[in-house]
Amino acid sequence: MDIVRAQQKHLDEVARLFDLYRQLYEYEADIELARQFLSEPILNDDYHAYSLEL
Repeated sequence: MDIVRAQQKHLDEVARLFDLYRQLYEYEADIELARQFLSEPILNDDYHAYSLEL
């Protein structure tokens, strides 16, 4: 298992996790909103999220 900086190929996984995180704080599930929120920063390499690669 490797920990890598999130890239475009990780967007679906990171968005799913971010959406679950939002739901912890009682926001409605909205995977598309999560994808939109994360997509530009990840594409521009401005977002410092990490992903596990198995």
